[in-house]
Amino acid sequence: MNGVQQLLDDQKQEFKSKNMNQGKPFESSKKNQSNQNSPIFTKYCSNSISSKSNNNNLSYLKNDGSVSKMLSQTMAYSDKPLNYSKLNEKPNGSENKKVEKQVKSQYQRYIKRNDDRRLRVCNVLKDLSSNTSELRNVEDQYKYYVREIEDKSALYKNYSLNFQNKAIVGKICNAFLQVRGDGNCFYTAFGFQFLYHLLFSYSDEEFDQFIKKILDQQISFGIKYARKQIDDKETQKICLEEFIYLIEDLRQERQEERFEKFRQRFANWKINENGDGFLYCLQTIFFRNLSYLYLEKSDFKDIVLDKENLLIWEEECNTNEVIIKLLAQELKIHTKLLFLDNEISIMEYEEENKNTIILLIKPGHYNIGWNIKEQ
Repeated sequence: MNGVQQLLDDQKQEFKSKNMNQGKPFESSKKNQSNQNSPIFTKYCSNSISSKSNNNNLSYLKNDGSVSKMLSQTMAYSDKPLNYSKLNEKPNGSENKKVEKQVKSQYQRYIKRNDDRRLRVCNVLKDLSSNTSELRNVEDQYKYYVREIEDKSALYKNYSLNFQNKAIVGKICNAFLQVRGDGNCFYTAFGFQFLYHLLFSYSDEEFDQFIKKILDQQISFGIKYARKQIDDKETQKICLEEFIYLIEDLRQERQEERFEKFRQRFANWKINENGDGFLYCLQTIFFRNLSYLYLEKSDFKDIVLDKENLLIWEEECNTNEVIIKLLAQELKIHTKLLFLDNEISIMEYEEENKNTIILLIKPGHYNIGWNIKEQ
């Protein structure tokens, strides 16, 4: 066992001893937050997530402890039960009418349909897909980027949870969505849930402010893939516009139909000129570029040494601890992580925000934690 692995093991044991109390699997330790060094996250998201990297290689971060110190300021560990019951709540009929009226009368679209733009974006995304994901021999049922919502029985079975761990996980979520296994799975799991809140939780004013902000910032849409890259400004501009058009289009849907249309469009892997298969590709490029932007303007920019990986398609991210912290902070989203292995560990960022993202992490993969109303 080398020195780095021994250090990780020692840190994990120290963390467990602080948070285990009289047989409880996980105990909140708010008073000691400033001293937390997140060894479990480092284990999962630094060493295990990337199959391409050496499991003991931590060279992508400057090894002076500064990352853990900065992260601990906004990170919390907890097993307290939180109320996520409203995540999948759908308004009754009268409220639906009110929502539809608000969308039509208050929100004015920024981006209109443009068939020429759509065709050009289609050609770009077809080339991206044909040189990456389509090269893999995958059965059709596993090609969808997100699957349908599965209940808690399926959740417990998928992660082989024992009775004690079921109780812990059950406080956080009672359902989940499986995410396609590729190097983009973090951006799939995070992006799907953020877009859900954008489409369902945001008011018209908040939705308008978000769209206006990303248009004003002219978020880059560059990406590298298979010795190619999307780098010219005009192509990036039309990809950004088409991404916003798709989101605005979904926002206009009747609320009782909006979620399933959103899930289906997000999940679709067949790219066609009618816009099918666009949403997953464009949102992945968007969140990769957004992560890079937030990193570059943060105090972490000179600490993370592999940041160029953020702009490489399907390149697994060794900087997830930093990236999740920055996304949660900048997007003002409560992000809750469940590490599901032999032991269940929980980590949170930006707890004060009302909208919540739940990431289910098992070494090498992210899925989506969800909540459905139970009768």
